[in-house]
Amino acid sequence: MPSASESKLKEIEQIYGSNLRRLEIFSWEHDELNFDKFSPFSQLEVLIVRDSELEILNGTVKHPSLKVLSLHNSELTSDAEVCHVIGLLPKLDNLTISNNYFGKFECDVKNTKLRVLNLSENKINHLLLPNTVKHLNVSKNLLTSFENISTELTDLGSPLDTSWNFEMSQDNYHLP
Repeated sequence: MPSASESKLKEIEQIYGSNLRRLEIFSWEHDELNFDKFSPFSQLEVLIVRDSELEILNGTVKHPSLKVLSLHNSELTSDAEVCHVIGLLPKLDNLTISNNYFGKFECDVKNTKLRVLNLSENKINHLLLPNTVKHLNVSKNLLTSFENISTELTDLGSPLDTSWNFEMSQDNYHLP
């Protein structure tokens, strides 16, 4: 028996067919999001899933049209799952995974078009990014070093937000 969310997706598919270009889902009530469930929406360019209990990402079907993905305010922790999903989205340009529970983000995916990445409000203390990223927000994390951030991003003209990153130890407070 399909879950309520799966039933709702089927209903949306029946109404809009494959022509749906933007889908916003608030309060996804399942801990898993399988991107294969969105394969009927072949024209989908923007997918926003926010304020959810989402912990697991998976899928096997490529989504050739998706350009913007936002998974804001969920319970995600696995950078490996995010990297896998990026690989399923060959046209992905903008990814927001802010306000989750990532401790690190090591995702050096090849053959991606990802340019805009928002990793703000996580617990990230280590980064490894695709070299295609040109706009990065890593504010409100636990970064103390930015050695893995491309020099293109650290140039004064590039949009890079590193505010509110710090390391707190017993007697030492270090702001970058």
